Amino acid sequence: MNKKLVSFIVAGDPNPEATLKFMKALSKHSDIIELGIPFSDPMADGETIQMADIRALNNGMKVSKVFDIIREFRRYSNTPIVVMTYYNPVFNMGLERFLKELKESGGNGLIVVDLPVEDSEEYLSLCKKYGIDTIFLAAPNTSEDRIKKIDNASSMFIYLVSLYGTTGVRG
Repeated sequence: MNKKLVSFIVAGDPNPEATLKFMKALSKHSDIIELGIPFSDPMADGETIQMADIRALNNGMKVSKVFDIIREFRRYSNTPIVVMTYYNPVFNMGLERFLKELKESGGNGLIVVDLPVEDSEEYLSLCKKYGIDTIFLAAPNTSEDRIKKIDNASSMFIYLVSLYGTTGVRG
């Protein structure tokens, strides 16, 4: 098994320039950079990421600016970039336009946290069209049948949600 280190940061926290600087540093030691699109209602995320999302949004971070950061990063590194988001920003932009812009910016993969594999037929088809790798989430209590569906639909890796509840520090 070939192990990979995937490092996560929220795009635009505390600002786009710092995000680019962080990505450059992470690219020296990470196999994949997971870049979160800040969202106003990050239901799966704990306080740390929620606060990072709020800071980024308050500083004007938008989906188009996330793509700009990726474009700029591509001048320095070929480290794969997986964008993590909720479906709402994708829906607002339009699925096909979002995937086209992600590909054109230099993004490699996409995690849509709240898109169930069972509802992903159009998504999978368009990701294939644009050459965007797909990553779906599985939890410890995911059934074997569903894990098979997730495995078949995930082209880069499967994201294991190892703890129940939101992301973040446990007491």
